[in-house]
Order: sequence, then C-alpha cells, then structure tokens
Amino acid sequence: MFQLFEEVRKEVRELLSPATTEAQRGPELLQRRYPLGGVGDPASPTGASPFEFKGLEASFSEGQWHFSGAVELTTSGRAWTATIALKMLGEDGVEVERLRIAEFSLREGKRGSFQHCEDGTVAVSAGASVDALKFSGVSEALADPHQLCELGLEIRGELLAKGGA
Repeated sequence: MFQLFEEVRKEVRELLSPATTEAQRGPELLQRRYPLGGVGDPASPTGASPFEFKGLEASFSEGQWHFSGAVELTTSGRAWTATIALKMLGEDGVEVERLRIAEFSLREGKRGSFQHCEDGTVAVSAGASVDALKFSGVSEALADPHQLCELGLEIRGELLAKGGA
C-alpha cells in the first residue's frame, strides 16, 4: 500500500506541475512526463506545486475500490478546483482502463462542493478561504471482481484567477 501511495504521489506531483508557457510544447504525454522549461508557479521561489496530497488510501472490497485522502493548498488566497479520477493500471503501471466514481463525499461538507462528471470523474471546487478538503469515495463495481488490478488515483488541481469564486 505504501508503494502505491508513493507512486500516486509522484505521478500527481508531475501532473500538477504546469509546464511554462515560454517553452515549445511537445506531445501532451511527453510534456507531462518531461516538461520543457521551468515548472511550478513562477511567483513561487521553489517552483513547487501549489497542492499537496495527504492520507491517500485505497482498499478493495466486494468488487469495488474504496478510496480516501485530502487535497491541500500550499498557498492561500485563491479559489481552486481539483479533478479526481480512478484508473486501473497494468503490471507495467500503464493505464489500462478508467473506473467511474460511483459514490463520493467531502468530509467537511460545507467547505467545498463537488459534482460527478460525465466521464466518471469528480470535480471538486473550493473558495479562497478553503485550504484543504478531505474526501472519500467508491468506484463502480468491476465487471469481473476476481480481476484485481492496481488502482491509480489521479488528482489534477488548478488555481483559479485571483478573485475567482
């Protein structure tokens, strides 16, 4: 489970580090894996992602994945959104198939909001005064519950323009 957490954390950090707009952009998958130019918020002295992910956990029970964690903003004063997606990973760690999120909840209900998207992901949004949201959810049932796979939890965060709601 710890290895899954570390792999998810690494992938999430890579996905959330925006590539600089000054560089020529390559193919999208390569760009995410190997961004050209600087990464991170140019106003940040460290260039680090404005998001941290904590307490990510997943377990498989009765043909469904149960997952939970927290998205935390490392800067303050800006509204933000995050998209949460589940994916089945093959032995080589490559995405094999997306899993729809069947159930989802925020643990601190009125601090943020969420909506289920048509593609099976969940979009979470929070105002400028919210610096963290804890969540939990359950995947759709696997077609073959005996076909246990590795779960990939993908979280993509985005800071909204200052003054955004």
